Amino acid sequence: MKLLRDLQFIDTKEVSHEFSYVLIWNPHLVLKSLASNQKIPRMEFYNSLVKRAIDIGCKDFIEVKSE
Repeated sequence: MKLLRDLQFIDTKEVSHEFSYVLIWNPHLVLKSLASNQKIPRMEFYNSLVKRAIDIGCKDFIEVKSE
């Protein structure tokens, strides 16, 4: 859990213990952020994930162009 928090996949709030409340972020958006900050050691795995996500219609990795 601490590693997930450190990598920003989750946020936590301590009430009675360290992980009383856990907010789970969209893992695709977290990975996209990590990739843009060059914090993914093996980009070929990330690129495979992006390709597969796009193949199945997931739009999390597609850049939205504002006009």
